[in-house]
Amino acid sequence: SLGGHISAHPRSPRGTVFRVRLPPSGMAVAAPPPPTPVSLPREAAAGKGRRVLIIDDDPLVASSLRRLLASREVQIADSGRRGIEMLRENDKFEVVLCDLMMPEVSGMDVYETIFEERPDLAERFIFMTGGAFTERARAFLERVPNPKLEKPFDGKTLRMLVSLHGG
Repeated sequence: SLGGHISAHPRSPRGTVFRVRLPPSGMAVAAPPPPTPVSLPREAAAGKGRRVLIIDDDPLVASSLRRLLASREVQIADSGRRGIEMLRENDKFEVVLCDLMMPEVSGMDVYETIFEERPDLAERFIFMTGGAFTERARAFLERVPNPKLEKPFDGKTLRMLVSLHGG
């Protein structure tokens, strides 16, 4: 759908070379600014008692995030639809880590649904994205003030952002 091409070429005696060609996006890409060092109180750095909801359709990503946030109470929703259900059932999550691009019900859909019902809960979202590949996603990220984590990210950055965003 992006106008690219993938080719595979077997190489003897073993292996295959894959080539992925994508057209230039035409968008200027700026390097993200370096993170600003922040000193946190010991309790915030530890994240004790923070309840986190992870909404991500990739089970490997979700379980990795759970391990990175081991000092917190973490629950996982494996789809946008399940994330909405869990947020409707329990609004006691301090932080909601939400993948932006998911099939059927995207992270944008989850946020917009929750924002309509509970704007205070929508403030707790942190969006995870490997890139905004659609016009809707780009416009959404520009419009919504919530923090964003660009994949790949490291555990230290994740824990710091969760601690700061969770209050």
